[in-house]
Amino acid sequence: PAFVNLGTMDQPDRTAMNAVQPVFEYYRRHESDYVGQRNAARVILYARQDPNWSKWNQDYRGFFRLLSELHVPFKVTNAVADISPKDVDLVIVPEGPTPQSIKPYLEQGGSVLIAGTKHPGLDFQPTAKLWKDIKASYMRIEDHSHFPSLEETWTLFWQGDYLELEPSPTPITLIPPSQFGPPDKVARVEDIRSDKPGLALKRIGKGEAAFLPWNLGSNYYKWSNDKQRLLVSDLVDYLVSKKGRQLITNAHPSVEITLMKQPETNRETLHFINLVGHSGTAFFDAVEMRDISIALKGQYSKAVMLDSEQTLPIQYENGYTRFTLPSLREYQAVFLYPGN
Repeated sequence: PAFVNLGTMDQPDRTAMNAVQPVFEYYRRHESDYVGQRNAARVILYARQDPNWSKWNQDYRGFFRLLSELHVPFKVTNAVADISPKDVDLVIVPEGPTPQSIKPYLEQGGSVLIAGTKHPGLDFQPTAKLWKDIKASYMRIEDHSHFPSLEETWTLFWQGDYLELEPSPTPITLIPPSQFGPPDKVARVEDIRSDKPGLALKRIGKGEAAFLPWNLGSNYYKWSNDKQRLLVSDLVDYLVSKKGRQLITNAHPSVEITLMKQPETNRETLHFINLVGHSGTAFFDAVEMRDISIALKGQYSKAVMLDSEQTLPIQYENGYTRFTLPSLREYQAVFLYPGN
């Protein structure tokens, strides 16, 4: 942890210095508990290694937010050449180009979710046309079997560029642009049909790749449409269906959960950060959350809250260890020890 100010510590406004003191005191007490942590997530968010790319990219930031809000533990890396389905359940490529080094992982049984308007290769249908800056258009859900969270939704809002692939069987199609206004002249979008894929699914060896040929990440970053969030949630569930999600919880979307492992101590740590007091550029006191249920894949013998050293009751069922975090103010960490 670090605290930086301009000038000396003799500041004319000491409120920030007073605010960080409890953070440094907490770390002083628990410094040894954080040594040697490594990310234990089984989902990868791919970050391109490119001098023209940065983590301010809106497609990347949109998926970063989506995974955090959906409580999908993930790690950020550009190293996907030698990964294995034994260690990685899903790779998400938020915008192209798609690394072709990922194909062996797919052939061995891995899953990949790709979004954006650059053709991913990987034997997907050829490009028919690139549509630029589309407005007054929607995506239509033709088959809800993959999207149980959207059973009352037939059309999805979106805006931007679209890569049309040659037609193939698909559960989502493009509703081409229609008249924007006035309201009494606008066509009923549900009456407009096409065979242009809004989602392409492809079996590759033992694995499966899903390609959204539009910029869902930047759409979500800019507008936070809840149907787009549910679409990603259902796609994640579909792509990891053989193994199941690593973490299942009822936590509020504003609770950030990170899973780390500490090989030296033979334990894993769940970190909970309560961001409900964060509003735009403002920060307010967090609202206390209570009774957060957790189901973590794997068998653990003990769950211990860090600050109180309170041991939480656990239950192992259907491959998951379950417990309840009784209270979350700003932050909490729970140690999980393997065993039965």
